[in-house]
Amino acid sequence: VWASRRPLWVHEVTDRYQCFRSQTAAELGVQAALGVPILGRMNGGRREPIAVLEFCLYTPQPTDEHLLDMVASVAAPLGQIVERKHAEDACRRSEAELQALLRAMEDVVLVINREGRYVKIATTNSSLLFLPAQEMLGRTFHELFSRQDADDYLRYVRRALETQKTVKVEYSREINGRTQWFAATLSPMGADLVVWVARDITDYREALMAAQEAERKFRGIFENAMEGIFQTEADGRFISANPALARIYGYASPQQLMAELTDVGRQLYLDPERRLEFRRQLRENGAVWGFESQIRRADGEVIWISENARAVCDETGQLQYYEGTVEDITARKWQEAHLQQQQEQLLRTNEQLLDMALRDSLTRLYNRRALQTRLAEEVDRAARYGTPLSLLLLDIDHFKSYNDSFGHPAGDGALQHTADLLQQSARASDFVARYGGEEFVVVLPSTGARGAMILADRFREAIE
Repeated sequence: VWASRRPLWVHEVTDRYQCFRSQTAAELGVQAALGVPILGRMNGGRREPIAVLEFCLYTPQPTDEHLLDMVASVAAPLGQIVERKHAEDACRRSEAELQALLRAMEDVVLVINREGRYVKIATTNSSLLFLPAQEMLGRTFHELFSRQDADDYLRYVRRALETQKTVKVEYSREINGRTQWFAATLSPMGADLVVWVARDITDYREALMAAQEAERKFRGIFENAMEGIFQTEADGRFISANPALARIYGYASPQQLMAELTDVGRQLYLDPERRLEFRRQLRENGAVWGFESQIRRADGEVIWISENARAVCDETGQLQYYEGTVEDITARKWQEAHLQQQQEQLLRTNEQLLDMALRDSLTRLYNRRALQTRLAEEVDRAARYGTPLSLLLLDIDHFKSYNDSFGHPAGDGALQHTADLLQQSARASDFVARYGGEEFVVVLPSTGARGAMILADRFREAIE
């Protein structure tokens, strides 16, 4: 019946009509059967069977055309009934699935007509509704919101309807005392309805605004910092620079700096080797601090700078760029140089003062105080190492009568001349001092009596 799409009258059940129910039919005493197809919708110019009506008879009977016509007329509308039933079942399943999908959604789903009236509200996330759903259904935008907001919402709806395309908008609403942001898609559903699906993006907007505020603060720091801030590629080409860096390097703007300063090693550093050292430290340590160099500004002036920088790498460890800060330390370096000069001058002055304290003002030989210190040192050394030590004590013959005859200035000259002769005749290791008046002392380290006599005679001959 299914294959032929035509009724079939089986006068007597025999082995010819064996099927999976033949045994059951025999057990029940079935002797004849009637089958009528139930046809459904058209497919390829003919109706397809969707079921077969079967009738079982307990006695063999010849074909009854009247009965066949009657059963066929009954079966004819059954196809439509069965198909409608299948469609209803499918619709119920589809609606159940849709309801389950809507219940799982966190978005707000609204159906709104051309006048801005709420036709349907899916109870998916009622916490995001401006009012309870029952208070919004059947009412228009202008009945619920301010004129400005209502006009905006209605414009979105009509744009979707007029273009028959999805419209995407963002808007905010005050809900339970908190401003909440929504991203909505308005999809046309026919000529007069739109489906308005709104998603809560408050957290995203707040995070975005926080990021924008952080960016604004960073930009303010970047633009107004007193120190130069930079990012450069590994070869020294600038990626970004702030106004302070442009001022330090002598450029009118960061844009001019990045356009004209393309080879840092050659154009900037007075000593190109400093750039190589800078990169070496970054490569080995990942960062440098207080890296000082002399550079030549755009106007040719040479200044000192101090750099702090770090290497920025990707997740695989590949170098992306350098970033850091630059400070003009020219004034500090000048102060350090000036301070060093002052310290050196102070050291020389102290040495001079010490020398003055240890030398005789007239002869410029060491004085008695210096003699006492040096003699103590030499005695200790001789005792420690078992070496000889000698000392000569000399005075100028007839100095008093010379002084009385020619005056004190002539006497001072005689003392100075004698001191010079002693200093010239002494060895490098000897220590010559004025003991007092016209008396002099020479300390002779590592010198025994015989050597001391030879030196003493040398001094006498020089003075004679």
